[in-house]
Amino acid sequence: MKNKKFNYKIYELKKDENKKSLKEIVNLIKKENTYSILSSLSKKLIYEYLAIVNQSPKMFLFAIKKKNLIIGYILYVKNEKYLLTEFKKIKFKIIKYLLLNAKFFSIINIFLAVTKLDLFFSNYLKNNEYKNIINLNLLAIKNEYQSMGIGKLFIEKTIQILLKRRIKFKYVSCEAPTKRVLKFYTKNKFKIIGKKIRIPNSLYLLKKKINEL
Repeated sequence: MKNKKFNYKIYELKKDENKKSLKEIVNLIKKENTYSILSSLSKKLIYEYLAIVNQSPKMFLFAIKKKNLIIGYILYVKNEKYLLTEFKKIKFKIIKYLLLNAKFFSIINIFLAVTKLDLFFSNYLKNNEYKNIINLNLLAIKNEYQSMGIGKLFIEKTIQILLKRRIKFKYVSCEAPTKRVLKFYTKNKFKIIGKKIRIPNSLYLLKKKINEL
């Protein structure tokens, strides 16, 4: 695929993906996804998390490259419940790290997610249409490549890849931690459907029908 300014490649990371690629994505998470619970973990734990993602048939991790450099990544999850069930193997490591490093907001946010209290002010679970939905869980583009239309294309192309693989869904959901991220998603026709409680700031919940992509 080509952009007016440079050539780039979008591909799904496989089980045998080399360590260098995963380490590049770990660095992106730490630098660009600062509002996520995942970014509050150590680089070693984030790497373990991504290694589990790569082994799971319920999650799909894509990268976008310029030449030999990963400039962005995107993570989809078939159902948000798998964000809890797929990582049981490292859950105690995560809690231990957060406690030892006084990451109390992250601990509270994990509790809110596990108990689903974070959806108290949302109708997200009340509408049956959301049963047939895939979650765009994390997305990051390197700062110097933002505002170039890459994020929009990245979402569109990866959704097309998933549909060609016969992954069944009618909607894509996502979360926006800031007004800037919210503006990006609404500009790309995602609609606000509620809020998810987080400490210190709540997340906007959004969704989009795939025929609007």
